Amino acid sequence: MRLGRYQEAEACQRESLAIRRELGDRRGEAHALNDLGIVYQRQGRAEEALASQRESLAIHRDQGDRYGQADSLRELGVTLRALGQAEEARAHLRQALALFEELQTADADQIRALLAE
Repeated sequence: MRLGRYQEAEACQRESLAIRRELGDRRGEAHALNDLGIVYQRQGRAEEALASQRESLAIHRDQGDRYGQADSLRELGVTLRALGQAEEARAHLRQALALFEELQTADADQIRALLAE
């Protein structure tokens, strides 16, 4: 994705998602959905990004994956901010920050920086 090859990235994430679903790997499915949401967001496909990221968050919550929840909340915040929905974006980012702080990960610093912007 960092090279701007979004169509290729989307194809890879869709393949990953299909494999995870076939294997019944819910946690992997959630990660693939979140990554697919990032690709959509970078392509300007915000509604698809939000749908994918929200589905990812729901699975992470169902699985009890706190880090995954925080990661999905972060990406939802980034997508919502890109859509100009600053207040809702900040709410998601604050939730992500609380989880990352609870988990004592370096990701908390990135969220603090995003909230300071």
